[in-house]
Amino acid sequence: MEYNINLREGLIIYCTTKDSDFQLKTELLYAKVKTVYNSKELFEITGNLKIWLLLIDSNAINEFDINKIKLSSNLEFSIVLLANNNNEIETQIDNGIGNFVLKFLPEKLFYHQVNALIAREIEVKNKYVNAIKLAVDNSPIRFESKAKQSFGNYQISIIHEPFEHIPGGDFYEILSNPENDLKIIIVGDVMGKKWGAWFFVNAYLAYIRSTIRFLLNNTPSSELTASGIVEHLNKQITHDLQIAEVFTTLSIIIIHKEKPINIATAGAMKPLIYKYKDKSINQLNITGMLLGISDDSKYHQLELELEPFDKLLFFSDGYTETYNSKTKEMLSTESVIEVLQKLGKNEKLDITLFEETYIKDFNISYFDDDRTMLLITRE
Repeated sequence: MEYNINLREGLIIYCTTKDSDFQLKTELLYAKVKTVYNSKELFEITGNLKIWLLLIDSNAINEFDINKIKLSSNLEFSIVLLANNNNEIETQIDNGIGNFVLKFLPEKLFYHQVNALIAREIEVKNKYVNAIKLAVDNSPIRFESKAKQSFGNYQISIIHEPFEHIPGGDFYEILSNPENDLKIIIVGDVMGKKWGAWFFVNAYLAYIRSTIRFLLNNTPSSELTASGIVEHLNKQITHDLQIAEVFTTLSIIIIHKEKPINIATAGAMKPLIYKYKDKSINQLNITGMLLGISDDSKYHQLELELEPFDKLLFFSDGYTETYNSKTKEMLSTESVIEVLQKLGKNEKLDITLFEETYIKDFNISYFDDDRTMLLITRE
C-alpha cells in the first residue's frame, strides 16, 4: 500500500535492445516499468510521462546517448547504468552517468540495490511535499474551526474541519462593508488534487478576498449582487491563475438587514432550506459552472425571504462523501436532509448539535475529506 500511494505517478524506463542477453525481471521492482528499445522511442515519451528513474542496459549504451538524454530531460529524473563490469562504469562516469548497479551481482542483491534507488526517489519526493505541508501548516492564515456571528435578525454559524489537521481545499470567509449594513459569506472548495488542494487555497483566497474587499469598498451596497460577485471572480481566476486542472466550487451569500438573502453558486452542492412554519425541507435549485473553466460563464442568483426560525444550510461534499461504518454505504444529501428534518424544529438549532447527531445517526467513524457547514437561522 505504501509503494502504491507513493508511486502512483512514478514510472521506471528501461532502455535496452531486443537482442540483449540481460533480461530485467520487472516483477521484482517496486514500480511499474516501461521498456524502450531505441532513442527515438525514448525521446517521444520523456515529455509525456512522469519518469522517476531511467535504467540503461550497458549492452545498449551505443543506442542511448546519456548526454542527449540529460539535455532533453532537463535532469528531471536520475539515470542509472546497469553495468557488466567496472570498466563500463568508469567510461560512463566521464559521460555523466548519475548512478550504477553491477549486473553480475547475486539476483537478490541486484534487485535490492535498484529498489533502494527507487526508494530514494520516494524519499526525495516526500521531503519536498512534507516541506511544503510544513510551510502551509505554519502559515499565519488560519480558519477557525467554529465561527458564530449575529447580524440583524440572523444567526450565522460555521463548522470547518480540514482533513488530517492540515489546511485543506475547503475555505470560508465572512466580510462586511464599511457601512456594516450587509454581510458577504463565502464558502468554497478548491478542486484538483495533483499537489493537494491546500497548495492552492491561499492563492485562490488572495483573489477572492482582494476582489470582494475592492467591491465592498467601491460599490454601493444596493448594487452588490451575489451573481455579479461570482462572475467577477470567475473572470479573475480564469484569466490570471491559469492553473491546469484546478477549479473551485463557491457559494456567495449576501445578507442585508432589510432585504431578502441573495445567493449565487458555482459548482457547489445545492443548499437546503427548512421552513419552520410547516416543518418542510426543500433543496434550492441553484447551480452554476465551476470557477476557472470558462471566463464567459453566467451565474444566476436566488432571493430568499426567511421567516422566523427558518434555516438555510450549506455544506461541502466532505459530509456526503463519507461512509456509514456499520453498513459500509456512502452517505448522500438525503442523510443531511434526514438530520435537518429531525432537528430543524429547534428554534435555535446549534450547528455543533447538528454535526454530532449526523455522526451518531450514521455511524461515522471518520471523515476522509475537508468538511464545511454553514447554518443561517432567522430569529
